[in-house]
Amino acid sequence: MTKLIVKVETVEEFFERGRKIAQLADQQLPIPPSHVVSFEDPDDMLKWLATLSPRPALAD
Repeated sequence: MTKLIVKVETVEEFFERGRKIAQLADQQLPIPPSHVVSFEDPDDMLKWLATLSPRPALAD
């Protein structure tokens, strides 16, 4: 299952993640898959999360 990361981060942190990915690409190294939704404002994150419909947990 793909893991989605939802977090609050500063603009600097956002661009630092991008720089690290760019450095890997420049060095022709594999870029690990990631699925990140980031927000600068915690209130915006909460508003977005509130729009998601609840999903039942999958049985193991």
